[in-house]
Amino acid sequence: MVGRPGGLDPLPARRHFSRMSDRYPPQLDMLPDGSFRQPARPPILTRIFLWAMVIAGVAGALAVAAFALWLLLILVPVALLAGVIAWLAFRFQLWRARNTAMRQRDLWRG
Repeated sequence: MVGRPGGLDPLPARRHFSRMSDRYPPQLDMLPDGSFRQPARPPILTRIFLWAMVIAGVAGALAVAAFALWLLLILVPVALLAGVIAWLAFRFQLWRARNTAMRQRDLWRG
């Protein structure tokens, strides 16, 4: 009856995954007293290597952050100088436009 229209699960092919049956069930290593056995610790050289990798990753991240900060500190004065130069160029253009406008007024009057 299952799989037929009107049954409990009318469309089993769409709702079930065929790969689910490929998984192995978890293995529990239980002792006779009901407690669980602790997993074996990795060898000391493996633990040292893992900690060395963590420390190297942190050092690399700090190096990248230091480089980014250095680059920022180099670019801030350059950006400020460019802003001052742009402001001075704008003021110069206003000054030239004002002088040109004043000369044209005198030409039309006289």
